[in-house]
This record gives sequence, structure tokens and C-alpha cells, in this order.
Amino acid sequence: MQSISSCVSSASTAASLATIGGSPVKDRRQKPLPSLLKRMWAGILAGDLIYVRKTSAVISEHYGSDVLCTTPLNKHGWTALHAACYFAKLDIV
Repeated sequence: MQSISSCVSSASTAASLATIGGSPVKDRRQKPLPSLLKRMWAGILAGDLIYVRKTSAVISEHYGSDVLCTTPLNKHGWTALHAACYFAKLDIV
């Protein structure tokens, strides 16, 4: 079980990235990151821990685990951890 707050310590490489000429190329079958971040935001607001874990796993698999720690979910620059704390979703934190 991995919470959002532990994403800083975990390090995984995106499984769906290939290297062409030294630069990573995204797999076309993966969901776009903005769509996944919207799903993450909705899961946090609903307090749905299972949904947040599944979405977090997809994001980590395709984009790396540090994305959840550094990518803002809203226009105010909140990360997933900020949102979960602000909305008192302690199960998610």
C-alpha cells in the first residue's frame, strides 16, 4: 500500500517509454496526463481511496512516480497531497 505522501521516496521508470535517438517517446496507447490528473482530482474530492490508488498506479506506470509529487492538479498549483490534506481526506494522505 502506497500513499500519495510516499511518492517522493519511490522511484520507478515509466514502462511505456521507448528511446529513439536518446529521447523518450510516449506510447500512444496511454492516457494523456491531464485526463489522468482530472481523474485523480475527482477521486480525492470523492474520498475514494481505491479509485485514487488505481489512478495513481496508472500515472506512476506511464509517467513515473515523481509526477504526482510535482505536477499541479489545479490552477493554484496544488499537488495531489495538497488537495487531500486541504479536503481532510486522511485515508488518501
